[in-house]
Amino acid sequence: MTDKVAVKQAVGEPEVPVEVIAQAIVKVSEAAKKMREAGLKEEAIVLLLHDYTGVGKPHIRLILRALPQLRTMYTTK
Repeated sequence: MTDKVAVKQAVGEPEVPVEVIAQAIVKVSEAAKKMREAGLKEEAIVLLLHDYTGVGKPHIRLILRALPQLRTMYTTK
């Protein structure tokens, strides 16, 4: 994916250093990998998230499959 992502700071909020954003992306990516390795099948996770949020199952599946890749997509470390 070569699309650039525009990040906008909320008006009146303090700036968030890029290092903090990068660390958060790494943590989310690692947490998603651990969740997959915890023993629940993907469909069980999808059903639980769908029930809790009301978000459509296809969208949840796409997100779950993308989360572990965030680190390689958006960080250099």
